Amino acid sequence: MNMNWKLMSQLVTTVFIKLIGTSLFLFYFSQIFQKVPKATPRGEEGCSIRWVPFRGKCYYFSAVEKTWDESQEDCALYNSHLAVVNNYEELVEPT
Repeated sequence: MNMNWKLMSQLVTTVFIKLIGTSLFLFYFSQIFQKVPKATPRGEEGCSIRWVPFRGKCYYFSAVEKTWDESQEDCALYNSHLAVVNNYEELVEPT
């Protein structure tokens, strides 16, 4: 049986590249197709779920520590901005 080694090496190379490509695609799938929600479900007070209503505004308290710039970028994704605390009532968690 005479094998065509040139053809066989091309086949092995092609299969290897496809396997690597598929592995990378599956590994990064969630990052490639991640969608930022434009609208989130609303709670009883008109705020998105996990947001806290207070005096007609909605506040989100993040448990993740980020830089100011990173936090501002996250807020922009939700068509929002970082809060400015003007008084003590706004500073304490609303009940």
